[in-house]
Amino acid sequence: MGLGHFMRCLTLADALKNRGVNTRFLSRNLPAYLQQLLQSKGHEATIFGSIEGRDVCDPLAHASWLESSQQQDATDCAEALSDLSWDWIIVDHYALDKRWESAASGFAKKVMVIDDIADRHHQANVLLDQNLYLNMNQRYAGLLNADCVPLLGPQYALLRTEFVQQRKTLRERTGDVKKLLIFFGGTDATNETGKTLEAIEMLEMPELELDIVVGASNPHFAELEFLGGKRGNTRIHRQVSNMAELIHAADLAVGAAGTATWERCALGLPALVMSVAENQIEIARGVAHFKAQQYLGACADVSVEKIASELKIAIESPFSLREMSRAAVSLVDGLGADRLVAVLQEAV
Repeated sequence: MGLGHFMRCLTLADALKNRGVNTRFLSRNLPAYLQQLLQSKGHEATIFGSIEGRDVCDPLAHASWLESSQQQDATDCAEALSDLSWDWIIVDHYALDKRWESAASGFAKKVMVIDDIADRHHQANVLLDQNLYLNMNQRYAGLLNADCVPLLGPQYALLRTEFVQQRKTLRERTGDVKKLLIFFGGTDATNETGKTLEAIEMLEMPELELDIVVGASNPHFAELEFLGGKRGNTRIHRQVSNMAELIHAADLAVGAAGTATWERCALGLPALVMSVAENQIEIARGVAHFKAQQYLGACADVSVEKIASELKIAIESPFSLREMSRAAVSLVDGLGADRLVAVLQEAV
């Protein structure tokens, strides 16, 4: 699972902990730097390893991502939680469905699922999908138990408190582009960041300031650092804690259509986006339908030349960027975590 899944769970956990709730993360093979982040924020964590010689025969499309069978994972979780009585277990994983969730009701009073691909059946008290789709109201038809409460849409977007604070000083964007923010997620395995840098070189705009954000696990960091130094007027930020500040300072973004979508929208940052995973395609199209971003297509289908061409058009269209900013900021108010915590606390 990508970094965005971890970060949205961490955002919710932080919001709960700030209200005096005891929290514990259960994960399999979580990188050390993320374990350290949990520790620094005061969250308990139990980390499982992969199951050696496992034979996982599961029809779910993402079953291999679990590195265990659902049954074994549920057994591991039950053991890890056996020391306390838990009000809620919150699960965010494409390889888990109603079988795991039914088992989870044995080690927590209630079950909440975070999902955004709607490709499997769930057995839960609450389902959260914070994204925006053209078929939102029908998206989970037939996939939920009758008494499950669906919380759908970006009004429930899980944004860190830094975005709520930054939104208080929200500025009216003029549409003039002097600073560009580039962010393609924590890993960016296909190096869409490098592709975007190539496109910017084609524009011959050395005065354009670049802020490039990469995750700690980005395999192209050394190359990007070299290219940024060669270009000049470019800052490379690795595993940042001030993303809200960077988004607020930027005039335009180029990036992935993942969870960062709602961070950009909350601060009214117009964006050109690409989907870097299949589950991002519908989100990208949905937000673009409301004119809150421009969707360039799936990253494999977007050339350096297309990025350069669309960037040039955007930079030369300040009125369009102003309108995009207004549309974006109207979608997200930054209070999604508070709304969700209220639902969870009211139900126990």
